[in-house]
Amino acid sequence: VWGAWGTTDSLAGLAHHFLRRDYGTFKLSNADTTTDAEYALRLRAYLTSLPDQTLALVGPLAACLGFVTLIARGAGSRSLAAALALGLALYLGPFFYLSNLPVSSPFFRQIQERFWPQPSLVVFALL
Repeated sequence: VWGAWGTTDSLAGLAHHFLRRDYGTFKLSNADTTTDAEYALRLRAYLTSLPDQTLALVGPLAACLGFVTLIARGAGSRSLAAALALGLALYLGPFFYLSNLPVSSPFFRQIQERFWPQPSLVVFALL
């Protein structure tokens, strides 16, 4: 069935669904085309949306201050800061690179915006 991502009534079907074999694990479209050239545009679109989500420029600046504060507190806090930074980097790096929808299209940008709360959670945790 088109768009069903596999039937989940068998173990093989569940694996097919979980691994998104019709689309690819990190790909948002089943099209073979990639939009690697738009990686910088996707990243810039997300970063420019942060002030709207976090009290204008106060939010991103407060998140940076929270990150620096975590690093200054000691070894346990440094580990937390490293884990948060790694999670954010892995999301903004590979996921934004592999999401193969053109952000230059308002329709496809809206689809990608549905995935932006995940990296925003890290930013909000640092506020």
